[in-house]
This record gives sequence, structure tokens and C-alpha cells, in this order.
Amino acid sequence: MAASPNAPILALDLGTTSAKALLVAHDGRVLARAEEPIATRSPSPGIAEQDADAALEAARRALAALAPACEGRPRALALACAMHGVVQIDAADRALAPLRIWADVRGEDCARELRASGEASALHERTGTPVHASSPLCKLAAWRREDAALAARAAAFVSLKELFLRRACGAPRIDVSLASATGLMDLRRAQWDPRALAIAGLAPSQLSQIVPTRQLVTDWRAGLAASFGLDARTPIVIGASDGCLANLGLAALQPGLAAASFGTSAALRAAITAPRADAARGLFCYALDEGVWIQGAATNDAGNLVAWCAELCFAELPPAQRVEALLAAAARSPDGARGLRCTPAFAGTRFPEYDATPHGAFAGLSLAHGRDDLSRAVLEAIAAQIGGIAAALRASGTPCARVRAGGGLARSAEFRAILAPRIGADLEPVDDERARDATACGAAALARAALDGTALPGLATLPRSSPP
Repeated sequence: MAASPNAPILALDLGTTSAKALLVAHDGRVLARAEEPIATRSPSPGIAEQDADAALEAARRALAALAPACEGRPRALALACAMHGVVQIDAADRALAPLRIWADVRGEDCARELRASGEASALHERTGTPVHASSPLCKLAAWRREDAALAARAAAFVSLKELFLRRACGAPRIDVSLASATGLMDLRRAQWDPRALAIAGLAPSQLSQIVPTRQLVTDWRAGLAASFGLDARTPIVIGASDGCLANLGLAALQPGLAAASFGTSAALRAAITAPRADAARGLFCYALDEGVWIQGAATNDAGNLVAWCAELCFAELPPAQRVEALLAAAARSPDGARGLRCTPAFAGTRFPEYDATPHGAFAGLSLAHGRDDLSRAVLEAIAAQIGGIAAALRASGTPCARVRAGGGLARSAEFRAILAPRIGADLEPVDDERARDATACGAAALARAALDGTALPGLATLPRSSPP
């Protein structure tokens, strides 16, 4: 017998730093949560990889921890996954090498060559994904160069979510949202792009079938559902990518409303009703649901830059107090940091120029400047990046009158005071729990809409537009 329509949704967010499970009630309340860490290995600059088996075991533990709370019978299991990760697998779904996550930039040479050739812009316009070192397109092209023998052994190249589905259900499928962030999919046709596949050295058979984000998967392999503590009749809603689902989880599908997230990196995203990649302005465009896309951009330096500066400037304090000290110091420096400017490219850049080579700098630094000014310059640089994305969205035709901001820096009154005038929009802070769980809550909301056959919350208010 199917679970009750009022039964909670069990959402799994396969993130970069952890696997998070949430049990979400039919009214959106979070009833329970469990989180298991996922370790990242970075033996040298530019490398960021994970053990795919360990990551899936973390997911299993997180789900098993919550299964008793719904007696193993949630209405559905809803999936979310971080973008830009890829792993090579054999015909038995075994990983042949570590999973390369978004932060792995060994594809930079390939990205630079595509930009130099003039082909990057056309790829960006067709796929919606900027040509940059983090994209699976460039990762896979680089991987083939590094180890052609290993690439030749691979039966498929998949994300962590795809590997989960293949092992749990034997389903070689990828949702259109995650596919649209690979740089390999024609955004308007929702099919693999032949030229992108040629650049990556892939055959279509080495990639999963692209399906809608509302797709249900119901055929569990024998014993697999039980390993998660779930009834084998539990349907899986394939879901979408983490950034797109975060907008849904933050109820940011309304006209003129964008969602900003501040973690290690930062991003600003807004919902639109027709696919619109804007290569000239450096904006991505990823699918969320039928008739809904998410446009925006991301930056590499945010919380990581703040932590670095705080460690340098406030080393005499206990580590837990350093960031707060930096925020207080920044408030003591005037707007403009007395002429000190920071170029936030210490971890390379995404928006706007997509250069993975670290090239951060301070300009105008003098003996008269102190750590208050350094702190202020760092925060102003991060805020200016988000302001630049907001301006690019408006120039592309996407209104951005309000910004719903969540994450570590967004909790700071000092940073919000710096951010607000630079984005030119009303700032709506989000409480910590809502921001922390936005992706998983978005996955649950999408699953409920899929099961009920309804539109996504807030979608009806978006003005309809046509592709350019």
C-alpha cells in the first residue's frame, strides 16, 4: 500500500562536505535531520577529490538514521546533488578513480584553450554552463589527456547522484537540472550536445539518460532499500541540483526576488521561465523544472577569504573568535576602506572572467592602513562580486529588486550593511536553519509537487517569457 499523501518526504542532499538527510512534513516543517561528513582530499593546489564509495556510505548512514522516524515508509525519497562532480565507473558501477568535485580545477588548461579558440562563448550559449575549470566538460577532457588508458576503461562518467541511482535501482539516469550544469547538454533541446561530447571525448552511451526532475524511480534492487531502512515500495523522485533547489527551498521563485548564498564560496540566482544563457555577461542558466530555469553566477572567494584574512590579522585570538573580530574591525573602517581595494581571486575566479589561476591582490595598500582596513576591503570585495552578478542579471533582463540572503556571512549585520548598497536591492536575511537546509527542503518541495501533480510553490507569480 502506498504511503499516505500526508506522509513526510525523506530528502537526501548529496553535498560537497556532507550527506544530509531531512524528514520534511507535508507543510514544509523539518521533523528530523541527520548529517554525515564527506572528506575531501586535496594533496596539492587544484586537486579536490573524494572517495565515491565513502560518500555513498555517508548517505546510507544519514538515511538509515532517519528511517525509524517515519517507520521506513516516507511518501518518497527526494534527491539533491552538488553540481560539477564527476567520477569514472566500470560496467559493474565500480568507481575507477576518485570523484572530482566542483573545486577540482585540473580542467583549467582545457577551459583556457576553448576560450582562446573562440568556441567557449558558443558552448556557453548552447549549454548554459560557462566554460570553466570546474565544469565536467573541461574535467573530462583533461582527465582523458592525463590518463587515456583509464578513460578507455570507463563504461560511464557520472555524478554522485547517478552512481547512487545506478547502485540502488540499476537506473542509468540523470535529471535535466544536473545535466544542464555539466556543460555537455544542449539547454534548449535537453539532449547531449554533440560538439561538447566530442571535446570531452565521450560517446552518448557513456552518459546517463536525461529525464525530468520529477521523474519517479521505483525499481529498487533486492535488499537495497532495506540497507537504508526503507520499504522497497518507497518511490524515488530524482530531483535536481543543489543550487537550483536552494532557490526553491528559500521560496525564491517570485518575480524580482533572487537568492544569495554565502558559504565557502558565494552565489546569486534568480528564477526565469525560459532558458536564457548569457555568455557575454558570464551568467549560467540551469534547469529546475518544466518551464523553470535558474539564472545567476557564482564566485570562488567568500567565507574562505574571510577565514584566511581573519587568521592572518587576528592570530592572537582563539580560532573561534577570529571571524567575529574581523567583522567588528571592518565596521571601524570607513566605506571604501580608506582607498584600500581587494581583488577577490585568491582561489581563482568564476564570475566574471572564469580564471582558475589564483591572482588575488590588495591595491592601494600603504603603511597607514591597518587590519581594520584590510578587513573592510575584503568584505567590500565579496559584496562587490555579488553586486556585479545582480547588475548582470538586470542587464540580461532578469529583475533583481529583492535578495533573500543566507549562509555564514549573511548572518552578520556588519556584512549586510556593506552588501545592501552594492547589490542595489532590498535585502531579506534568512534564518540559519532555513539557509542551512534550503537544498534539502527544496528537494522535498519538488518531490511533493511531482507526486501531487502541482506547480512549484510561487511559480504562478513569475511572468512568462520567451527564449531570446
